Amino acid sequence: MEQNFDSNEHVVEQATEHENSQEPVIAKPANNLVLAILTTVCCCLPFGIVAIIKASQVNNLFMLKQYVAAQASANEAKKWSYIGIATGFVVSIIYLLFNLACHSLTR
Repeated sequence: MEQNFDSNEHVVEQATEHENSQEPVIAKPANNLVLAILTTVCCCLPFGIVAIIKASQVNNLFMLKQYVAAQASANEAKKWSYIGIATGFVVSIIYLLFNLACHSLTR
């Protein structure tokens, strides 16, 4: 019986050592890939492509445990997506105003 008690004690010691050696859990940042794709399709192709490239780097960097670089890439993807959306919106407004002006001149 003494051997069973010793072996159980050894197992408990290993478990507590293993629990103490665990690394902290870090949440994976959102890669913003859907936003980047929508920007590419609907708003502005060049800025959307840059956003897709940045968004596709997030998962690889996170798996390589480069957490700061993964977060930076996610932020860059979001930034380029917003720039593309704003650019697409401004170009659409200018196009609409130009068409209205041309249409009113032809009357």
